[in-house]
Amino acid sequence: MGNHEAWRTAPFFPADFWEGLDPDEVDAVTAALEFLPYAAWHPAGVLALHGALPDVADLTSIESIELGSEAWRAITWGDWGDRPSSVTSSGRPMFGRRAFVNRARQLGLRVLVRSHQPHAPTSQFDDRCLTIFTSSAYGPGPRRVALLPAGRGVETTRSLDLETID
Repeated sequence: MGNHEAWRTAPFFPADFWEGLDPDEVDAVTAALEFLPYAAWHPAGVLALHGALPDVADLTSIESIELGSEAWRAITWGDWGDRPSSVTSSGRPMFGRRAFVNRARQLGLRVLVRSHQPHAPTSQFDDRCLTIFTSSAYGPGPRRVALLPAGRGVETTRSLDLETID
């Protein structure tokens, strides 16, 4: 789940898709999207999610994060940058290198694969945080997916194959 799937919980604008639905459709779509997982992980030490790492004790704790909670906001709205952790003027949580390193260590992660920040560097924090996009909504730029070839170990984002899609 990303931030656009929980419009009723954390409205954003423009929201052309959501505003184009009648109230019954909003209810039906919202009910379906609330079942989306927040993250997916691979035993090689790769975690994929939409925004930033939540402050949780372990990976299984992600499954019990409540919709609208602070940890949920980190996963769906969180961004990474080379400055101390803060909240931006738009209310989006921004996390720095120290938060990344501490949370990745806590969760046993080698690599985080995420999106949400269309203008973020592709790789951050010593090649351990990979930002990719499959949407063309944010202007020109490569639409990419990250692949972990079978049997390959993971050390950094460079261990993943990036494929451009049309």
